[in-house]
Amino acid sequence: MARRDEGPNGLTQRNRVKTDLFLADDGSLVDASGTVVGLTGEQIAGLREGNILDADGAVVALSEAVAVVPLTATGTAVTGACEFRGFVVRAETGGTADVTIYDATSATGTAIMTVANIGVGTYYWDGDWATPGVGTGGRRVCGTGCHVVIAGTCTIDVMVD
Repeated sequence: MARRDEGPNGLTQRNRVKTDLFLADDGSLVDASGTVVGLTGEQIAGLREGNILDADGAVVALSEAVAVVPLTATGTAVTGACEFRGFVVRAETGGTADVTIYDATSATGTAIMTVANIGVGTYYWDGDWATPGVGTGGRRVCGTGCHVVIAGTCTIDVMVD
């Protein structure tokens, strides 16, 4: 069936295609030949479960897992852009160790977090201060890298992505 429209450039004719669509037993939308048109039943079920799909309809896995870089002395945890989340003190002696984190690959960059007299526990980045063992903190984008200065004796896991 055709439709004629009059526009600024004269008459145009559009063809209209009629397609019958059906709901398959698994919930998929199919055409008359049984070919899936749109999402499959499995993808629809995944959406109902709260999953996120990519452009091809595959389930995207979300994870809050954070990579860690263990350090026992001053060093660069990551070279290049990354997200810093905080650090976990695994071992410490004397209660006098200090840790300073820089958005850099050396101690000459921008200091983004300093914690003095640390103890065993988790220190999350939260703005420009540390929240020892409380909450989840945030993530700080570091454009150059993540450099850690350890003054004292301790073992830490730097949480970076």
